[in-house]
Amino acid sequence: MKCQHNKKLFGVRIQQQQNNDWDLTWAFPISEKRAQNEGFDKETLTVNIEYASTYPGCPYCSTTGFVQCGNCGKLTCYNDSGEFTCAWCGKKSNSFRESDSSDLKIGED
Repeated sequence: MKCQHNKKLFGVRIQQQQNNDWDLTWAFPISEKRAQNEGFDKETLTVNIEYASTYPGCPYCSTTGFVQCGNCGKLTCYNDSGEFTCAWCGKKSNSFRESDSSDLKIGED
């Protein structure tokens, strides 16, 4: 995920609950190089995401919401403030689906 404000990368930990339900439990700053070395850009999951009560939100701006870009499919934190600009590809949109308890494809093909 990337921060909507400073476009810095951060990782999120998700833990599987029951069935195909996963909880966001933690967020942490991470460098692009470390994320690639850890193989985080190679993971792909299609899951139902919920927020755990312990989820602190974006480590840079504390926003707990996020949006999956309809253009590039990547995740950006989002605070429901109107127009959304993807921190990955820069696409702007007034119409999008805020990601909350919905099926998400996380990662790249």
